[in-house]
Amino acid sequence: QTYPAKVTDRYVHNGKSTSYHIVIGDWGQNHGEENISVSSSFYSRTAIGAQVNVKLKKGFFNIPWFYLAD
Repeated sequence: QTYPAKVTDRYVHNGKSTSYHIVIGDWGQNHGEENISVSSSFYSRTAIGAQVNVKLKKGFFNIPWFYLAD
């Protein structure tokens, strides 16, 4: 299943290595914000307020997992 979600924040973490993160709001049955690590290219083309698509999948033992679709 695919769910729309709005980007509420984004930031870069500089430590031993640089990581890029976006924060999304409610989507599907997930209520509250979700912090997601993304590639630098995804980060650079995604602004606060943009809509992203969250893909929800069933994994091993039916444990759900998700990813952001390009």
